[in-house]
Amino acid sequence: MEKKNFHIDSRLCKGCGICAALCPSGTIVIDEEKAVWRKDNCVFCGICEEHCPSFAIAVSKGTTAPIDKMPDETKSEMLPEAEVYCPDNSGPVLMQGNEACVEGALAAGMRFFAGYPITPSTEIAERCALLLPKLGGTFIQMEDEMGSIGAVVGAAAAGIMAMTATSGPGFSLQQEFIGYAAAAEIPCVIVNVQRVGPGTGLPTASAQGDVMQSRWGSHGDRPAIVISPSSVKECWTLIGCCFRLARRFRTPVIFLMDEQIAHLRESVELQMSEILPIKNERFGFNAGVRCHITGLIHDSLGRPIADPERAESALHALLEKLPENSEELPPCEEYMMDDAEIAVACFGGTARSVKEAVAEARRQGLAAGMLRFVTIWPFPQDTVRHYNNQIHRWIAAEHNGGQLSLEVERAVGTANVKRLERMGGELIRPEQVLSALKEAAQTCVKAK
Repeated sequence: MEKKNFHIDSRLCKGCGICAALCPSGTIVIDEEKAVWRKDNCVFCGICEEHCPSFAIAVSKGTTAPIDKMPDETKSEMLPEAEVYCPDNSGPVLMQGNEACVEGALAAGMRFFAGYPITPSTEIAERCALLLPKLGGTFIQMEDEMGSIGAVVGAAAAGIMAMTATSGPGFSLQQEFIGYAAAAEIPCVIVNVQRVGPGTGLPTASAQGDVMQSRWGSHGDRPAIVISPSSVKECWTLIGCCFRLARRFRTPVIFLMDEQIAHLRESVELQMSEILPIKNERFGFNAGVRCHITGLIHDSLGRPIADPERAESALHALLEKLPENSEELPPCEEYMMDDAEIAVACFGGTARSVKEAVAEARRQGLAAGMLRFVTIWPFPQDTVRHYNNQIHRWIAAEHNGGQLSLEVERAVGTANVKRLERMGGELIRPEQVLSALKEAAQTCVKAK
């Protein structure tokens, strides 16, 4: 004989009355601001469960237990294991940055990609379309970038390791969903291959103009993790790190590439030991507890919060989970910084010219160094300030109008920072960095 169950969790019930209003047999009533079930005449249709906004009702016609008495074996339900991806690691291979990004994502466990073609990130979508079906994963080309990020957030909420890739104009369109994912604490990865902007800009030219948008593009106070590679090999290793951070902190992570790195080809060796695969687990705020996923300010079960004090406490918890665990983020690359007196602060592909210039400056007797920001946001101001007494002059080099320079200036003072900027699509050359280092050295001598 079929066993029928009906359960109302009084902890979740808000007494809204929707279930009572929709019940066709009148077996649910509201008593003392809580829903009460009267067994007589109940047909176990499940309409109340489907429409309960707080997921307080569980109805079954089979043998399913109430939600607060779930069998232990169902609490850690896993998605079907997808085929493990192992790239060709027989030796060095010539690979593009966009290709290495996909290889690293697949090795980490990414099995869902939704995107829309846009220069200079299109190769990421193309490679995902080729490889994901072979691994039991899903590739889908959406109608636009908003549909793409929506599909990714939905897949990630269901427990799939999900990613999208875009460039400046598409990244702008995705900001509302990125904010939603941050609020709902849904882990996903967004690759933004930067090009010259604003507007359509120069689609095939390299730039770094989305630094501030990657942090402040969506509304409200929210955490932000933004990682930037400077080589093809780092496209492989750091994208895997992005997925680990997304799952660890339950937040969207931005992988901020330059066109320069995305289309660069280098000889690399892909070792699986450099990427730790992550299991696809069903997403939930607490294992074994049905949760409500919402963009509203919520408690640990996903229930919306209206009380101002509780809402502020929830937002503080959202913001503080990164600063309290900053040691888990990729550290800065410090090149010849031990005894440096003049330092270049940079990130992404710009670091390649900077490193060459610093090496040449050392050969010419200048005490130069480089501090590269691998994690751009949260900005590593403590590392910058650590060198502040040692460094007489900072040079902030970037392919934009001085966006990250603002953060360096905030950390060490405006007077101590010289900006080196390029915005027209041409790369900063090593000789330009070297010239800036020599000028800074002369300024320091005169100051002494």
